[in-house]
Amino acid sequence: GCPLDLSPAHDNTVTAADPEHNNNFTFTNGEDLTRCPVTSHIRKTAPRISRELSPGRLSRYIVMRTGIPYGPEIHKFGGPPGPQDRGLLFTAYQSTLSTGFTFLQQAWACNAHFPFGRDLNGPSGDQQLIPENPADLTTGPGYDPIIGARSEPVLNAPNGRTRFVRGQDPNNLNGSITVAQDWIRPRGGEYFWVPSMDALKMIARDEPMRSKEEDA
Repeated sequence: GCPLDLSPAHDNTVTAADPEHNNNFTFTNGEDLTRCPVTSHIRKTAPRISRELSPGRLSRYIVMRTGIPYGPEIHKFGGPPGPQDRGLLFTAYQSTLSTGFTFLQQAWACNAHFPFGRDLNGPSGDQQLIPENPADLTTGPGYDPIIGARSEPVLNAPNGRTRFVRGQDPNNLNGSITVAQDWIRPRGGEYFWVPSMDALKMIARDEPMRSKEEDA
């Protein structure tokens, strides 16, 4: 479909089908937050050029990511009955984990104060990681509703990890929604080192690998 930032009122099928346009947007048009909530998954993990991040800072945290679904599809016309082995294989490429997937998960998706400067009690500063203080947690924008998780258990919560998101209702931006269950259940994961394109070309040509010291 068409991104909300480009067409918040309806699905613009023409824009959605145009690869040159359907990904060409920032969140600067929606500073009133009526186009795309700041706690939406796409905005928590990829703020683009907005009030939260300048272009120069944003470039440090860009990753290439994709989701590969597996298993039988579930749709409105019905699907295979009973539990099935289905899910999403998430893959991300980055130059370093410290500014890649690990950073996005910890400092943005699971940080109730990100995007910074939008706390109800005033700006929360521009810190990368803010310790979770139960006394002021609910003053922030909230967690990523899809992949966000709390680091400390919550009493009387179904799974001990109840979290909140704010700004989903354009008519009540300060209102919050409680997410009482996990949308994502990780089954495992691995980190892999991938050679650079230059290294892959050298391997393909059967050339010896040289260090920078040897080239100097």
